[in-house]
Amino acid sequence: RSQAVVEGGPIVSTCRASSADGLHYAWLHNNVPVKNSTRVRQLESDLHIETVQRDTDVGDYVCIATSTASGARQASPPARLNVIWIQAASVQLLSSNHNEVTLKCHVEGSSGDGMLEIEWFRNSEKLSTLKNIELQQNRLIIRQPSTADSGLYRCIASNAAGRAMSKKGYVLQWSSNKSGSLERDIASFTSSSCIPRLKKNQKLPIEAMKQIFLCRGKRGDQTSEDKLPAATDVTITKGPVSKQVKENEPTEMICLHSVPEKYHQVQLRWRKDGKIFRMLELGASATTSLSAPTETGKELAPREDTRIVLNRSNGSLLFSNVFASDAGQYVCQIYVDGLRPITSEPAELQVIEQLKFMPQPTSKNLELGSVGKVHCKAQGTPSPNVKWIRESGAQLPRQSMTSTVR
Repeated sequence: RSQAVVEGGPIVSTCRASSADGLHYAWLHNNVPVKNSTRVRQLESDLHIETVQRDTDVGDYVCIATSTASGARQASPPARLNVIWIQAASVQLLSSNHNEVTLKCHVEGSSGDGMLEIEWFRNSEKLSTLKNIELQQNRLIIRQPSTADSGLYRCIASNAAGRAMSKKGYVLQWSSNKSGSLERDIASFTSSSCIPRLKKNQKLPIEAMKQIFLCRGKRGDQTSEDKLPAATDVTITKGPVSKQVKENEPTEMICLHSVPEKYHQVQLRWRKDGKIFRMLELGASATTSLSAPTETGKELAPREDTRIVLNRSNGSLLFSNVFASDAGQYVCQIYVDGLRPITSEPAELQVIEQLKFMPQPTSKNLELGSVGKVHCKAQGTPSPNVKWIRESGAQLPRQSMTSTVR
């Protein structure tokens, strides 16, 4: 059966078959035979993994039973192993206008089928859905923003593997102009790489916001890529479009492009939420190293996922089955050595999660007069509303996902 385990933990996959003759058992991981090692070993018919690693152990496992007498074989249905882990979180601006601001808590991690909980903070104040603030899964929406919404926004993500607080927050500052309408200040929506550590109940002063803006360079400064000449004959003829996809269904993000044959060092890159997600060298560059700018000066080697394939013929990104963690903003880029990169319009991939209880409420026996709590957490898209109903059919007051019984 499919399982999800916290990274570093052990797991045992069992396999049983019945036969009048002797049986020989073998295991396949993503259609590759499993070999015994100091960490992974097969004991009789069961497969033991002492310390699960997300880099190597995620995927489908199949047990094959072979009759030693007749040679007949029987394979089990694939069982999926998902690894639960969490590494980092960051706050990103998705959209902003005079009527609405949307921030996203981008999480580097995976919760499998479990719950990923997101908490939002403005300065040191924990936020909840109230007044003009709405929390939708990993997003925070501020409707009709005003100066009261100014501050440093951070998020904390947690799952069964642990908690991660955003190292980078977002500074939001609004001010009213002379006509009384709302306008965005020069320091609005500034990435907070230089944000100082705040003490409890301490607010970020206006002067600090200006310093944060200046630490990233003055507005209008050019990057090394901006100074390169434009590629007038390189185009993305059809880029990705925003879409909604149900969880576990396939989808495709398109990046049709036109690059003349005279260019020999060409690279196609997909970015998700601003970070390199997949990349592919085209034409003669497949065997040649590109001198295009890299991030942090390190070799770009995104973590592979067998669900996601980058089509070499047309540059499209193919998802065999979509996970909730695939949601985000995608752009396609064409890098030609020595020229300014061509970038598509951003496209938002929204994943409609299946409704599930995490975990299911359990029955409890209580002494008369005692206090007991029954927990109920639900996950899905759109965010589900939890209601408690007595056996008689009467609905209980909706206060939280926890019902207290006296």
